[in-house]
Amino acid sequence: MDPFTAALIGSTALQAGGAIMQGNQQAASYKQQAKASERNAKLSDIQARQAYDAGLQNELAQRRSSSQQQAEVRASVAESGFDAGSGSALAIQQQSARDMEMDALQTRYQALLQGSAFEQQAVNDRYAAETLRQSGKNARRAGFLSAATSVLSGAAGYGMAAKAGGTAAGAANKAGGVKLLGVRAGNASQYWR
Repeated sequence: MDPFTAALIGSTALQAGGAIMQGNQQAASYKQQAKASERNAKLSDIQARQAYDAGLQNELAQRRSSSQQQAEVRASVAESGFDAGSGSALAIQQQSARDMEMDALQTRYQALLQGSAFEQQAVNDRYAAETLRQSGKNARRAGFLSAATSVLSGAAGYGMAAKAGGTAAGAANKAGGVKLLGVRAGNASQYWR
């Protein structure tokens, strides 16, 4: 095999191997990122559950406290001699009960918002993981396509060189000897046997 052909085959093989290696490295990187996104999604699921549980506990604690406050208000009204079941004393108790219920509902709403935000983050992380996995597949495919392109380009280059006069050494022989890199290449094939 003449040196031009050997160099062309070697160069083509290096390009093809490098393209496959690069595609595999990119795919591995995307795979790692996808795993990290999946872990983040699981963490967000846990945080959502914790937010809902904590919100429920806070709401129940607030309702217990409100109930205790209402009982103290009723006792104070009864101690003062007012009729707790009528007039302004009743209106104050009813307003106080509404305010306390609104506070409990606000606590629940805040927990729902926080839990929902964590759930949405989990959805986003899972989507990112799926996108990264697909990007990894695409990178691997691109590496193989690039390798195939390198092989085809190398084959086309070899075909053009062969059509133009055979090998580089053969072309130099036909030209009557051409200096390549300062070396006379008359019958170069004798040097590479």
